[in-house]
Amino acid sequence: MYLSISKTRLENIVHPQRLWIIFFLFLIGCGNDFTEKPQTINVSALPDRSSEAVREQHVQLIESICNKIDITCQWVDSPDYKSLVHQFGKGEIDLAYLGGVTFILAHERYGAIPLVMRDIDMHFTSSIYVHENNNTINDLKDLKGKAVSFGPFYSTSGHIMPRYYLRRKNIESEKYFALTTHSSGHDDTLAQIVKGEIDAGIVNSHIAEDILHDKKLPLKLIWETPPYMNYVWVIHPSMSDSLQTKLQNAFLELNISAPVDKIILEKQGARGYLPVLIDDFIDVQHAARYLLSEQNLPAEQKK
Repeated sequence: MYLSISKTRLENIVHPQRLWIIFFLFLIGCGNDFTEKPQTINVSALPDRSSEAVREQHVQLIESICNKIDITCQWVDSPDYKSLVHQFGKGEIDLAYLGGVTFILAHERYGAIPLVMRDIDMHFTSSIYVHENNNTINDLKDLKGKAVSFGPFYSTSGHIMPRYYLRRKNIESEKYFALTTHSSGHDDTLAQIVKGEIDAGIVNSHIAEDILHDKKLPLKLIWETPPYMNYVWVIHPSMSDSLQTKLQNAFLELNISAPVDKIILEKQGARGYLPVLIDDFIDVQHAARYLLSEQNLPAEQKK
């Protein structure tokens, strides 16, 4: 028994217009393969300094990463920490550079997937600075009854982790200090100290060192926290596994021995990137869950 097809019917089947329809349907059927790589992904970073400084730090890095895997990346500014997490949750940002606390929030609320962190982020610290001409404040005990500024409320290095370590020293900030405030960023905190608006400021140690190196501000260090894990690049869970792998590999392949990569890595204050897991942030996760719980927030933050 065999299948018999008339000449006329065969001509209808293979008619050029029908072939285009068949090819189009084939493309739809293979949709996962052809849409796996997005044409454009939106990228942003934690606004821990001025928007200009944040962009300047990351643009060359992102251009390198996106060129390596042949995708277009579009930079998206974010006004503050909370907004960045919200934008990520709504899918307006696909790839984000987050601090430890904002990563925990984005992971638990929206499934943020950690990709890589700088080598320096494995042992990060926070510091307290005062004006170098202030001879009455030289250590933590001298801060009692003084005006002190943390960084942004959801800042890992400017607020959550230093508050956590101060509490472990039995220092309840709102009781120990005469005044506690929150700045808009680490550069803002340092500027307030220089202007005499506060007695001391709590900042990201790495950013403070960079700013002090560039601007020679009249500040002195009086205390530094124990080390903890901090910044991490994360990707939205809607992005394909293939894209996640390509992005991670592009970061990991940056080589301090290569001249162009060396410039990029030095701008990040790093010698390279490392793969990272959610379990690496267990200490930050513990501190964030404890301090951000309703009963442990300062009264003004409960509003």
